[in-house]
Amino acid sequence: CARLLRDSVKNKGNVMISPGSVFRALAMPVNGADITTRDAMLSVLADQDISVDQINQISRDWMALLVKSEPKTQVSVANSIWFRDGFVPYKPFLQSNADYFNAGARQLDFADEQAPDIINAWVKDATNDLIDKIVEKISPSTVMYLINAIYFKADWMTPFEKHETRERAFQTPAGVVNVDFMHRTGPMQYFVGQQVSGVALPYHNEQFAYFAILPDEKIDPRTWLNSQEPADLFGTISAMMAQKANTSVMLALPRYEVSFEDSLINELETMGMGIAFDGALADFSRLNESRTK
Repeated sequence: CARLLRDSVKNKGNVMISPGSVFRALAMPVNGADITTRDAMLSVLADQDISVDQINQISRDWMALLVKSEPKTQVSVANSIWFRDGFVPYKPFLQSNADYFNAGARQLDFADEQAPDIINAWVKDATNDLIDKIVEKISPSTVMYLINAIYFKADWMTPFEKHETRERAFQTPAGVVNVDFMHRTGPMQYFVGQQVSGVALPYHNEQFAYFAILPDEKIDPRTWLNSQEPADLFGTISAMMAQKANTSVMLALPRYEVSFEDSLINELETMGMGIAFDGALADFSRLNESRTK
């Protein structure tokens, strides 16, 4: 995920990625890939040699670990497969995605103008109305969608008091803007080093935490991120955190909303998965019953 984040900063403006969602969105179709296409996708999904069966097992175990339904923590993971009328999927492909991803498969008339609305309604429901549209128009060449949606909502373990929210200056590449900042003073997991400082703020269920990282003055986030080795990035942050006991911190954190839309083809090609997007070379013969490329 560190490499995907680093490669994504080439995009303009704010950048947001969901590594868990990207992983599942690739892990589902890898069950339909074969030979060199399969191997290229596996090399992106894992840092070491790993099989499709192992990816499936990891995905199922990870999903079971993440999913929570508590009064103050809600985490849900939903997967689905939609395929065009007349396209006959390979049954073992559908079975693997049902067994390991709980992915329901549905045949749909992609030529029907209502088809995008049907898919979008599923996405909207899976994300508790946060994402209301993912498909605008279905191309005549599209035969299948594999969709992942993750929903997360949790209360802070130590909440920010509403009366402590006040306006402050926030630095942006375009200049200073005034925005609402939440404030809290107290013991926090604080780390400093590698030209950054930051805090980890646990949610009510301590399995999850929010990391806020601030580069040192005169170092912009993209420059800092580009200077990091992807394999070491999160390990370095974890090591910095482990060296620091809880410290009393005066924290000011801006309130914000972020929405982001992007195609990850360029990033995935850079990471070594280009063959999967090459119509002349890609081998997804395990997607269809006829086993043709």
